[in-house]
Amino acid sequence: MYNSSHSVEQFLHSPDVMIPLYATNIEDPQEELCFSFDIDGVVLEISALAAIKSSVHYLKMPHFESRHLIHKFHHLKKHLPLQGLSGNAMKCLRAMLGVTLGHVDGGYFLDLAAVPRDLKQPDMRLADEKWLREVVLEILNAIRADFVAKLRALPVREKSRPTIQKNSLCQLDKMNILAQDQEFILQILDTCIQRTVDSHHFRIIVTLQKYGMKDRRTINVEEIVDTAHITSMSVHAACNIKAKDQNVAMLWSRSGLQDLVGVRGSLFTAMGMHEAVNFQTCTDHRMMDISRELRQLCVPASIIFLQLYVDSPHLHIRNPFKHPVSGVIATCGLSHPQFWKAMTSRAMGYLDHMEDLAEKMLCPFVLRMEQVAVFGGSQGIPSMLVPAEFFSLRKVRYFFYKNPVVIPIGRAEDGLTLMEILHNVVIFLVRSLRQLFNQHANVGGYKPSWQAFQFELALEEFFYGHPLCHTDYQLTVSLGTSSTNPNSLTNERGFLGLAPYNSASVGETSPPLRHWTRDDLQVTRIERLFPLSNTLEAEPPVIGAALVFVLLGDLYKRNDRLSIPMLQGPQCPGTLKGHVTLEKFCQELATRDAFPPPCTFRRTRELITRAGKDVKTCLESGFIEHNIRFFADVKFRDTNKSKRITWNFKDYVEVHPDDQAPSLDSRAASMVGDICIEIERRDLTYPRNTERYREHGMPWLLAVMRRLPATLGKDKTFKVLTFISCVALVMNGDYISYQHLATLMKDMQMAQSDLQKLQIQSQFLLPKVYKMSIWRLHDAIPWRMVLRRNPPALPPQKRPEEEVIEQPYEDVQAVDEAYQHTPCTSRSKFLPDTKRTVWSSMEMSFVNLDTETNMEEAYRDYLDKCKRADIPARTKTSFRFKRKKMTEDD
Repeated sequence: MYNSSHSVEQFLHSPDVMIPLYATNIEDPQEELCFSFDIDGVVLEISALAAIKSSVHYLKMPHFESRHLIHKFHHLKKHLPLQGLSGNAMKCLRAMLGVTLGHVDGGYFLDLAAVPRDLKQPDMRLADEKWLREVVLEILNAIRADFVAKLRALPVREKSRPTIQKNSLCQLDKMNILAQDQEFILQILDTCIQRTVDSHHFRIIVTLQKYGMKDRRTINVEEIVDTAHITSMSVHAACNIKAKDQNVAMLWSRSGLQDLVGVRGSLFTAMGMHEAVNFQTCTDHRMMDISRELRQLCVPASIIFLQLYVDSPHLHIRNPFKHPVSGVIATCGLSHPQFWKAMTSRAMGYLDHMEDLAEKMLCPFVLRMEQVAVFGGSQGIPSMLVPAEFFSLRKVRYFFYKNPVVIPIGRAEDGLTLMEILHNVVIFLVRSLRQLFNQHANVGGYKPSWQAFQFELALEEFFYGHPLCHTDYQLTVSLGTSSTNPNSLTNERGFLGLAPYNSASVGETSPPLRHWTRDDLQVTRIERLFPLSNTLEAEPPVIGAALVFVLLGDLYKRNDRLSIPMLQGPQCPGTLKGHVTLEKFCQELATRDAFPPPCTFRRTRELITRAGKDVKTCLESGFIEHNIRFFADVKFRDTNKSKRITWNFKDYVEVHPDDQAPSLDSRAASMVGDICIEIERRDLTYPRNTERYREHGMPWLLAVMRRLPATLGKDKTFKVLTFISCVALVMNGDYISYQHLATLMKDMQMAQSDLQKLQIQSQFLLPKVYKMSIWRLHDAIPWRMVLRRNPPALPPQKRPEEEVIEQPYEDVQAVDEAYQHTPCTSRSKFLPDTKRTVWSSMEMSFVNLDTETNMEEAYRDYLDKCKRADIPARTKTSFRFKRKKMTEDD
């Protein structure tokens, strides 16, 4: 299948690929298999620090703070007796905290941990991490204070010890313990712990622990610690199994194990192959339900944990995070600078970690069978740990002889081994993901975002058997990377597959943004900008059309109900305040520094410039593309004179091209402010009298301008409009200085009789005007000022947007360590070659008996029919014998 594909990409995307893997038993395990044993980890719980015989070079006793505390359940969950505990007790244990006091020769960690005193009925306050941290810190600092006080109170003879002389008792962050004083110093610390810890809520346990040893040598416990002071000990022992033929790789079989491991264990897909699995028992308060055949492989009777896995590269990244690479792409650079820097660093670390795992795929791997045995109490503590004594080799060999639990895979026809094929697949995923990161980081884009998201899911499925984030399971089905869901492409193929990257989205939307932020405002910003990021390679009209939506979203502070038809005319949707040329308006929008967060327009301009496009040109094309005639009358400074775009949701301006004249309505509206300024400059009235006209306009201007002849000069027209506005102010009951009005009448060089002829003024005089004659406005001129109480404007967002300079820094990336993955159950798709079962009538109907059809085509047709019927398929050998027999019977 792999060789017939032109590239790794084609191989991963092909839905026609089906890779059958069949389990088998080993006819002669002694001749065909190699067995080796090792100790992978040891946890020693001791009653006294002074019992430690190995060297403790440094003792860490600083003034303890919250940062020094670490969760200890992950380290001790396979050591403590969890069976039979209640759910509340498990909650308390998951919250337990501790510190590391030092490192002991041999790579052992010396730890203190606060464990509930009564595991059956613990105080539920121990599940409150905040309260527990305060209490544990108080006790630890009390131990330290007592320790320092005892050292200072020593007699002169004891103070002369080299350890006390070489260390400052004021700074015990890294206390150097010399060999000749180790027992003396640890005895003092033991006394302090026993005197200080007097709580009926929890007890302090002292542990020496080491993991990941894979040590094949015999371990002498007496050389580490006095066994008389060991209260309990847990040992991680493993048996390694590999084929003597180096060209054969072996995997654990799903079909062989699923009837042996019970229903409470966890089967994880191994290396993206559905039929290959890793197994482990659950670490909770319920008993293991593995079969007797598996139990009897382990010599100690008190095993509390068992796992069977392929020792392939599967090391978890130290601090796992949710989709860091696709997050850097999909957030479009809108995150807080600190969060952006952190997520970029995480993405680079994620890529380096995955590439490291991919390179190790070339190394041969073995099958491992690992158990955790607990010693203590009546069983006693063994002084020597011999790896081979934890397993019955005879029973292990018989287990492989009797049960079809392994899948052997030999070298391919072209000489490629399984490791080389898997290496090529993983390297393609990692390099593709890195290329997307290098080209599209902080830029967005529908295709790169979802492709990166899919590649991350594929890598996690390959190395760990499940996605790191449990909320991604439905997405893994849609994107094809789930190996357990029958609707997924990987499950149908039998090997890791990639569905089209757009299979998990409705429209061109981004991946789930809640992976990277919980802030509603930040989600809205990214959703506003993301559609534009898909157009950066298009022409300016396409970019501009999306850019207008981004601008409107910033103004309305929402992403929906942005009515473009309302801005297209023919009527202004609100109060018309004037006009502006398209070129000038777009130039200001493209250059003004007035779009601080939470606005997204500034980041949009940066993306367009980075793409090699001109922002002004795109804006002009966008306005023309949408045929926008009216737009918000924005101000580029707020009431505090800060550089921030603002809009009152009521006022609009007419936007017109340079080669077109504005409408008379907009010209009239634009002159209101100038006329008010002229009235105030000439001292015709008080500034307070013009405020309402500035806000709501002058209803008479449009009718007057329509009656004035076009040959009238600009200056003369302006003075006439100012005079008519003063008359209208008097008619509306506002004060006008007649003395200064007389001066204006002389300057405008147009008689009132001429205005009467134009039907601008009437034949009726204004009352109560002395020493001069001023005629009222014509009845056809609307002069009365009527304030609209409810102007037809779009309301602001119901939940007012917070005024923030930058989005607050948040970190929602960390994967919840307390979450325990519960994998989906998935039955095997292929029967082991050694399993003898009667052919059903349905199966026999799938056999093609046409003599013109060769064996390969008939078997491929049989596999397809079994797949559609969801029944396990048989091996090619079994199918060949059955087809031959059925042909002879016919």
